Amino acid sequence: NMGIHSDSLQQTVTCIVVTFVVVVCLGVWSAAAREPAQAVVERFDSLLLTTMKKGQQLSFEARYDKLAERVDQDFDIRRIAQRRLGDRWAQMNGDERQAYTARVRKTLIARYAHTYDHYAGQRFDICGLRPLGDDTRQVEVALIDPDGMRRVTRYTVARDEGEWERGERLLWAQQPGMLNAVMARAAAEK
Repeated sequence: NMGIHSDSLQQTVTCIVVTFVVVVCLGVWSAAAREPAQAVVERFDSLLLTTMKKGQQLSFEARYDKLAERVDQDFDIRRIAQRRLGDRWAQMNGDERQAYTARVRKTLIARYAHTYDHYAGQRFDICGLRPLGDDTRQVEVALIDPDGMRRVTRYTVARDEGEWERGERLLWAQQPGMLNAVMARAAAEK
């Protein structure tokens, strides 16, 4: 009789634990589904991590090529260039805008290929998410070294049009020093 009671108790505890795990997972999956801006950043950071892990095997050009397609898909380079130039954008003709946008793209990809070139046990961690308006979110990500050192990047993600589940693009990646260097270099190449 005691063995039956013990087995029944063990089954009950197992059911409770399994139910708890399922509820927690559903909550996490639901939160991710509700916030596509975070998904865009996670997808990009996943590629960065893959690139870092293969960094010693890949040449700079190979890292550049690997990152270029994702940058083209995930970053709104034209809006980044326009935002950087502010009022000067309106004074430029179409060819000048296109040339400047191409320089910003090239420099941004090159900086990522140069910066994320090796892996030493780091990981990315989403550490903040906040709305900046109806069409814009800021996703804060930390690249955490095994010793605990954190380098934070703040991505601004905007939706192109329509619902958040479609058309999210990275509008800005604010990492101390990195984007300023990208924009200064693009302007210098003018």
